[in-house]
Amino acid sequence: MELTRIASRATPGAAWMRALAFVRLARVDRAAVAAGYTLLGAYLADIALPDLSAATRAAVVVLLTVCFGFVLNDYRDVETDASAKPYRPLPSGAVSRRQAGALALALLVCALAVAATLPPLPLAIAAGAAALTAAYSFGLKGTLLLGNLAMGVLVAVTVVFGALAAGAVSVAVVALSAVMFLFAVAQEVLFNLRDEQGDRLAGVRTTASRLGARAALLLYRGLLALVVVVTLAAGVLGGASPAYAYAAAACIVAPLIAILCLLTGRITDTRLRRAEWITRGTWVSGILPMAMLGA
Repeated sequence: MELTRIASRATPGAAWMRALAFVRLARVDRAAVAAGYTLLGAYLADIALPDLSAATRAAVVVLLTVCFGFVLNDYRDVETDASAKPYRPLPSGAVSRRQAGALALALLVCALAVAATLPPLPLAIAAGAAALTAAYSFGLKGTLLLGNLAMGVLVAVTVVFGALAAGAVSVAVVALSAVMFLFAVAQEVLFNLRDEQGDRLAGVRTTASRLGARAALLLYRGLLALVVVVTLAAGVLGGASPAYAYAAAACIVAPLIAILCLLTGRITDTRLRRAEWITRGTWVSGILPMAMLGA
């Protein structure tokens, strides 16, 4: 009887920890940022009154698809993560590989089901994005630049997807997608650098392990510099107000310069980790100036 009461008291806590493990596995917070950019694309769409219902459904599709990609990638990399990142839900045992596979399938089915309520072109983009996401996890990730470029496309298409769902693609959307593409490719190179040692030990051949850390770092720095140039040029192409330049300088350019300064001299794992956090923060802060592209 006493054991039964203890088990009953422990069950809610255990269920909460299990649910939290699934949330961590799906990286719901990062997926929510991607969904936010989808809504931003709808806001910048070339139409006076965007279809808010369709834009919301498009954001849900992106949220589910991005979560699907994270779960599938961890499902594929469970053996590599067991040595390099044992704290993650799968290698730590918080979530089983079978459960992760079932979750990935459920997320994919739900994403395509919601996408089916959208017009044919956004539906086709959603299906293509899901296919490219799977291709990344099961092949493109271990290539020279192709995996990085694939992720750049997947990130950049979110804003185009939102614009198409709400109305039509505008010049501001094109400018924003260009910035997002370059920034996402740079971010992927940074992730490759961060994981280079673990990937090399596991036999995974990413851009960083193929080029070497020094060459990959030069590539990353060059991409960040290009992001700065294109971000400032996007204000001109998108017909933004002068306030855009100030907001872009504070919310995008300054953090990128901070990263460039951080990654000078001797590069350590701590510095790469800090650069990664600044990068993720820039995705959030960058929403403000990018929203001004339509002003």
